[in-house]
Amino acid sequence: MNKKLSVVVPVFNEEAIIEGLFKAIKDNLDKRNISFEIILVDDGSTDRSWSIIRALSKKFEEIKGLKLSRNVGQHNACIAGFENAKGDYIITIDADMQDNPNIIPKLFEKLQSGFDIVGCRRKLRKDNILRRSLSFLMHFTIKYFTKLGKETAQEFTDYGCMLRGYRRWVVEKVIEMGGKSIYIPTFASLVGGKFCEIDIEHRSRSKGKSKYGVRRLLGLYFDMLTDISLFPIQIISISGILLSFVGFALGIVIFLRRIFIGPEVEGVFTLFAFLFVLTGVLLISVGLIGEYVGRIYREVSKRPRFIVKEKSGIKKGLKIGVFAYSEVGYSCLEQLIRMGEDIVFVVTHKDSKNENIWFRSVSGLAHKFNIPLLKPESIKEEKFIDVLSSFKPDVIFSFYFRKIFSKGLLSVPTLGCINLHGSLLPAYRGRAPVNWTIINGETETGVTFHYMTEKVDAGPIILQKRIKVENDETGLSLTKKIASQGAKLLEKLVEGLHMQNLSSSPQDESRTSYFGKRTPVMGRVEWKWDNEKIDNYVRALTEPFPGAFFMRNDKKCIIWKGEKKKCEIQEPPGTIVGISKDSILVKTGSGCFGIVELEVDEKKFTPEGLVECFKLKEGALLGG
Repeated sequence: MNKKLSVVVPVFNEEAIIEGLFKAIKDNLDKRNISFEIILVDDGSTDRSWSIIRALSKKFEEIKGLKLSRNVGQHNACIAGFENAKGDYIITIDADMQDNPNIIPKLFEKLQSGFDIVGCRRKLRKDNILRRSLSFLMHFTIKYFTKLGKETAQEFTDYGCMLRGYRRWVVEKVIEMGGKSIYIPTFASLVGGKFCEIDIEHRSRSKGKSKYGVRRLLGLYFDMLTDISLFPIQIISISGILLSFVGFALGIVIFLRRIFIGPEVEGVFTLFAFLFVLTGVLLISVGLIGEYVGRIYREVSKRPRFIVKEKSGIKKGLKIGVFAYSEVGYSCLEQLIRMGEDIVFVVTHKDSKNENIWFRSVSGLAHKFNIPLLKPESIKEEKFIDVLSSFKPDVIFSFYFRKIFSKGLLSVPTLGCINLHGSLLPAYRGRAPVNWTIINGETETGVTFHYMTEKVDAGPIILQKRIKVENDETGLSLTKKIASQGAKLLEKLVEGLHMQNLSSSPQDESRTSYFGKRTPVMGRVEWKWDNEKIDNYVRALTEPFPGAFFMRNDKKCIIWKGEKKKCEIQEPPGTIVGISKDSILVKTGSGCFGIVELEVDEKKFTPEGLVECFKLKEGALLGG
């Protein structure tokens, strides 16, 4: 399968260059049969740049255009391009053509060979003395006052060049973690990976003029420095210590001169000079602190990093609403975001601190990508349904959401509601199919996408994928398999929705099995059962689920870990037949079961700890 390349170009008042840049990129990539797209991001231009981009996107399918509502800077413009890029590899290049587009295929080859980030080092730069001076200052600061590149074998030497290549995973991390004052080349280097740098020709501008004056260049310098280092703040502390020392020493000198020489008028001027120096340092310090505080304010404010005012050459996607929770919900929502789908809202449950230890937060993911987030107490209220209707979703997905959709909610999207169920329907309809699958000793389960109807889990099946259940499978491990395979299958499903070629088939009611909501009391095991059944319960219900348990002296004893054992001992079920530091061996209806980890009264015990605490002995009954 050919890997696709996305070329992201931030554009600001470059009407004279855009067409030539596109032709140069297209000619070079077409010669090498590289599948590509070019994303031109108009960063608030006031000339004809957007008109040209729009015309190109209508003429050439490789061109995608984004028009931002205002100028936000080339790095945030690149982020807008990243969010709309579909390629496996992403290359950024400035629109001024000072960096030769002929180098793009070489960057592509380096990325294909295994490098995660490919930088370029400009030889014989054609910039003016101001830009070269600030570039020298930036690289001097990076080299001597930050740790950037120190942890890796490769250290970049030209962070100012925007002609750079990235693998998709790097770009996704930049989108996810980057702030609103991001400087992409340095921040991406912090993400890590395998780096390399190639030498390129740097050319003079043939058309137009540079948009970077002193103010913009200094702004970029501060963005870069404050984004990756606390050095400016630390230098203030060091300066304070040095000035305090100098002031203390100067005070001693003045005191001694007054004793041995007498009062001196000149000392007033010395004091004035010292105060001027101190005042200057204080003002610089306040300014630097203000830079950090200002950037912190920008990060915590609700103002978006940019607003896409208009798109051109980008297919109008489906408006997708998502109901999601748990690891399955997170993985599927993440997949939709990765695919660049238009997610108009996310509905989820309130996060549980106990579950978030095991599952990633759907709320956190939606928040990171500025997706409208709803956490209603009830999804049946008319006001809530009216709110969802106002988003005009084409389709609504349910990924492990724990409440049943009402008739009114099912009627909101034009293309219907689609649910992901963790079994091969029509088997294991209802709640907790993963747990019941393991409890019942199944060797195979799967993922099913089906249309939702008023009857739970009974709608027509769209897609299914089989999943093998391993002998040591737990409820948690199988849930993660469901999440992973469900997310992969989702890509095919969404593609079918876009192409309008999805088909579905009714469920075979003769093969239906239904399991209701699992309650904690249903986790109680009986020692008279065979050891395989007990093992199934323990694996199915271990953390983060409520756990399989037995009762001893009216106390609930939860088995978190254990293993079935062969044994021919003739003792009543529940009898302790062996004690070691690794397990407590208990006789079952058939064979034995070794308890490895147990919880009593919200306290976890190892076998040794449990024996010592409860004075257990071989031959005693453990419980029932």
